[in-house]
Amino acid sequence: MQVFSDSDIVPAETHGSVVALGNFDGVHRGHQAVLGRAKAIAAKIDAKAGALTFDPHPQLYFRPTTTMFTVSPLPRKLALLDAFGMDFTGVLTFNQALAGLTAEAFVEQVLVNRLRARHVVVGYNFFFGKGRGGSPHSLERFGAERGFEVTIIEPESDEGDVFSSSSVRDLLRAGNVREAAEALGHWWAVSGVVEHGAHLGTGMGYPTVNVMLEAGQALHHGIYAARVHAGGKRYDGAAYNGQRNCQA
Repeated sequence: MQVFSDSDIVPAETHGSVVALGNFDGVHRGHQAVLGRAKAIAAKIDAKAGALTFDPHPQLYFRPTTTMFTVSPLPRKLALLDAFGMDFTGVLTFNQALAGLTAEAFVEQVLVNRLRARHVVVGYNFFFGKGRGGSPHSLERFGAERGFEVTIIEPESDEGDVFSSSSVRDLLRAGNVREAAEALGHWWAVSGVVEHGAHLGTGMGYPTVNVMLEAGQALHHGIYAARVHAGGKRYDGAAYNGQRNCQA
């Protein structure tokens, strides 16, 4: 999967693509419906399918003094978008300049001038532009005026519960990792650098590693079954998440 940022020249081969637009935090089953439709449309019209997302999450930009439980930090998000078959992902830096664009300016500058999008797919609750002035339906209108089509994906749910990043965060905060995995369509995962701990595991007879969770990742304290991927291998283990750090 090709990845480019807002400071890069958009690869020419991505022009005329089908673009899935959203924050995609967690890449949950609702997001997957957006990505899947983009892929299906792209296959039908013989075009590439890509995603356009933002980093940091807009909530972190507007509330810089708070921490946010990010379900999938950017490296994890990109790995998931790649796994779900996107040909490319554009990562827009959410900063003052981007936040100040009106919805119409965002469409003109990003979707039309830079990406030259042929078709845009969004979820039913995607709002964009200064003051969240753009909606999925106003995007349809902009598309009709500027020569690209728009598909809006309705809510995806399971037994009446709509899949959302906020509901996944709530499940993880409560320690309900299996329910979170059902909403995500994959197991929640974290990555990090192994650090020195207090050596409390010495003498247990099992190797231990210490990995700090990112700020805001408020997984409920407890012991979990875990799978550790390192050096191209997978290891089964137990993970403790507590006040000191996460041991696996």
